[in-house]
Amino acid sequence: MATEKNKAIDEAQIRQLIDGWTKALRAKDIKEVMSNYVPEILVFDIAPPLLYRGADAYRKNYEEWFASWQGPIGCDIRDLSTTVGDGVAFSHSLNRIYGKRTNGEETDVWVRVTACFRKINGKWLIAHEYISVPLYMDGSDRAALTSSRNNLIACVVTALRDPEPAQGVGRRPSLDVVLTRHFVKSEGSDYV
Repeated sequence: MATEKNKAIDEAQIRQLIDGWTKALRAKDIKEVMSNYVPEILVFDIAPPLLYRGADAYRKNYEEWFASWQGPIGCDIRDLSTTVGDGVAFSHSLNRIYGKRTNGEETDVWVRVTACFRKINGKWLIAHEYISVPLYMDGSDRAALTSSRNNLIACVVTALRDPEPAQGVGRRPSLDVVLTRHFVKSEGSDYV
């Protein structure tokens, strides 16, 4: 069983991994980005296909994505929360991705990221990653992309509180409370 001291050390190591991954992403350093994943990584990303299985498939996704950016990629991580256990851990955060694309367009979006980690031979690695954006719950299936974290939160909470949910979508009032409490609780975070 992990002691509190070991958990604090493990959490610091995971945050260090996330910091290194962020720096590598900003620099479009594919080798360094991929060094943070287990070979059998399973990823649910926002871009098709539904899942990426294995480091080779995910590397190809990153290479194509990196090629679509001019210069470095902006990446800020907010509201990072990490939970550590014996040899496994998970984190979740709101990540802002921004910069200029090769087609000349400016991109500035917030995504939600959940990562699951495994400690292998004393080193923490990402074993699963889930990246998402909220969808408007009005039946349009439009992604709620926004450059404002507060607008993202408002979109999610408003969509869940919509008294007229899309056809086939049931109301879940308890989710309103959970989501609202989560965002209010994490509002003061200064992790970047």
